[in-house]
Amino acid sequence: MMTEVRVREGRCTWIGEVTWRQTAMLREQIFDLLEADASAPLFLDVSSVERIDRTGVALLIGSNHRATAMNRHLVLIDDSGLIADALSDAGVRSSFDIRTTDSTSHGASH
Repeated sequence: MMTEVRVREGRCTWIGEVTWRQTAMLREQIFDLLEADASAPLFLDVSSVERIDRTGVALLIGSNHRATAMNRHLVLIDDSGLIADALSDAGVRSSFDIRTTDSTSHGASH
């Protein structure tokens, strides 16, 4: 399955698989987005990711480190919980800001 990437209004959305086949393309894109607008958090919506392997997890870890080094804030939107579970399995869940769509909506009371 091919991974689809959408970028709109300060939010990047990944749809499909995040595996070794896609990580180079995804890494380049997320690093470009981190450099594009240094003032705002980068919201990465991974709710529609259907599968992630260890290289995908490593990509998220590296992206989070890069964001921190650039004084940026990476926020994962994970309505399905798949990515949070994968990060928990890797022992790094606590290093990430993971939210749901509801908690990022304007006027949310979370």
